[in-house]
Amino acid sequence: MVGHVQRYDLHLHTEWSYDGCVSVADYFAAAAGAGMTCIATADHNNWDAGCDAAEAASRYPGVSYVAGTELYVRVQSLGNAWLHLLCYNISPQSEHLLPIARWYHEWARQGGRALVDALVSEAGLDRSAAEAVARACRPCRTYEVQGVTHASRARIAAALEAGGMRANEDLLDAI
Repeated sequence: MVGHVQRYDLHLHTEWSYDGCVSVADYFAAAAGAGMTCIATADHNNWDAGCDAAEAASRYPGVSYVAGTELYVRVQSLGNAWLHLLCYNISPQSEHLLPIARWYHEWARQGGRALVDALVSEAGLDRSAAEAVARACRPCRTYEVQGVTHASRARIAAALEAGGMRANEDLLDAI
């Protein structure tokens, strides 16, 4: 007897991650269209996608959602190597996780300040233009929650090009 096949994707990076560009709602729609039964977000060091998941899940009752994150963990016994630890079924309001969320958001905002400074010094932008480019690296909703943060090279290049600037490899390397 052949049973029902369960199809999962438990490692999705959404627009809430510095390197993701897909909304939670779009992942639910794609999962439903592909006949998937469960998805999990695993954004880098945050679980902010959970704020969008409840609404998206209500539109796709056949797709279950697991709140997750991909934490960067430094392991002393491995020579202080950085590992990526996938964590699932987390509670966003956990008193144990809130300090991690605060640390990550501040760390990401430090990266955002460094990005703005690099856009000023390397791309020759004035500070307000540099801040506008940095904000354009992330969707508005994530900017409202996380602030100006670090971003992937692809996002920086897209934001520069959307602002009419050429994003060559030398500039991206310098930033």
